[in-house]
Amino acid sequence: RWRPEVVAHTLDHMLAPHPTGGFTWRYYGPGVCDTEAELMRDLTNDITWCGPTLVFGGAASTVLPVEMAARVAARLPGAQLASLAAANHRLSQDNPEGFAALLDGFVESLDR
Repeated sequence: RWRPEVVAHTLDHMLAPHPTGGFTWRYYGPGVCDTEAELMRDLTNDITWCGPTLVFGGAASTVLPVEMAARVAARLPGAQLASLAAANHRLSQDNPEGFAALLDGFVESLDR
């Protein structure tokens, strides 16, 4: 269940009133649909980054499933892979404390 402040933010920034009542997405639907194929294109083979990397996702994410995150991490030398419990795709909203701990741990590992 989303926290009240997340719901308020979504209503303010992502949704717009629909003329027949209720809400609709604030974004222009046809434009979103036109770019969806490009957004969903597999970029795994295009990855060339070689710096410190943390590949992570929410354990319940359908946007970046753990298997896909693992494929990305495998292509990056020395990359760390992490999955955050109790989170879908919006880790910082779904599990803010866990998200902060995940990032803190990664940053601390860079200091070693």
